[in-house]
Amino acid sequence: MDEPLSALHIVAGFSLETLGGVERYTFDLSRALTRRGLRVGIAGIWQFGTQYEADWTRQLNAAGVETFVGCPKDNRAPLRNLVASIARLRRELTGRRFDIVHSQQEFGDVVALALQPTTRARLLVRSVHNDIEWRARPLRRWLLSNLLFPLKFGAEFGITPAITARLNQRPIASLLGHQAILIPNAVDLSRFENVQRDQMHSRRALGWPVDAYIVGNVGRLTEQKGHVYLIEAAARLRERLPHLRMYIIGDGELREALQSRIAQLNLQSMVTLAGSLPNIADAYAAMDLFVSSSLWEGLPTVVLEAMAMRTPIVATDIEGTRYLIRHEQSGLLAPPADPDALAGAILRAARDHERMQTMAQAAYTSSRTFSIEHVAQQLAQLYRQRLHSAQAHDV
Repeated sequence: MDEPLSALHIVAGFSLETLGGVERYTFDLSRALTRRGLRVGIAGIWQFGTQYEADWTRQLNAAGVETFVGCPKDNRAPLRNLVASIARLRRELTGRRFDIVHSQQEFGDVVALALQPTTRARLLVRSVHNDIEWRARPLRRWLLSNLLFPLKFGAEFGITPAITARLNQRPIASLLGHQAILIPNAVDLSRFENVQRDQMHSRRALGWPVDAYIVGNVGRLTEQKGHVYLIEAAARLRERLPHLRMYIIGDGELREALQSRIAQLNLQSMVTLAGSLPNIADAYAAMDLFVSSSLWEGLPTVVLEAMAMRTPIVATDIEGTRYLIRHEQSGLLAPPADPDALAGAILRAARDHERMQTMAQAAYTSSRTFSIEHVAQQLAQLYRQRLHSAQAHDV
């Protein structure tokens, strides 16, 4: 009997509350591929030592997904830490062969190259989740993304049309005739289909006020997510929308700074840093409005989740979000890093409930396009096609 097709996905780690949408997407994708008969593993580059890390590895293992993990994350010596994690992953993967190694993360692209001999992978592929790769390291972008990776990876996937087009504009990729393929992020829609959409019940379960206008945000507390502008927007709404309560769900490096800003603006009774929640669907159900304040995104999974939950959406007008939300049709878009504009959009949403519900239904309909089962089917076909091409080339 033939061995099933096997793929190893590489992510930053298994700590969803520290990481984010890419990891959530990869976990859902791996389980969907497993249901299609593939043997799937996930390699986390780092350990984060967080509450949910062990829970996620257990859930993945129970679904038939193998898990491997590198060393504890150490920001004091990042290069040495990365090398140590690669060495540990090589030890864990010794004797574990995979046909394909699929990187879902910038550092993962480097790790994929390093793990190819150990896994004896016949094909390396990578997904590009950021509108600009190595945003803070342009030299790395030039050397790795523009020069090395088109030579070493058998397939490259962009998660939006704009990212895919940029990949295809690289001179070496054009010279080699390599065309990147659009494979958007997706969500497991089944996670949201059977959720009880009882707003009052969800609010009581979370301890949120039942009579407030609740605005929610989900995301890591990092510069990228633009939370400081969301907090500034809340300050501008204090008098015009006094019953507003804002819950920012997630954790990250800016927690203390954001908490300090909330205190400076005397918003402690209005804005809450809620930390991580085990069942995010209940939070979406409790919200009157979901707001994404990101400064940049590839394709924001949290926006997809809000769409799937029929939660009205206000978001910043950035490339990745524009691919999902059409202004005035499926949500409202406001310029990024502009608290006045963001406050105006929130106020408009609060004053026009019926219109926002109509847009939320349109967003829900659009979300059906981003099913994890559909993406898994597409990806499994591409894996087989590219493996066949690689084998023919080797012959």
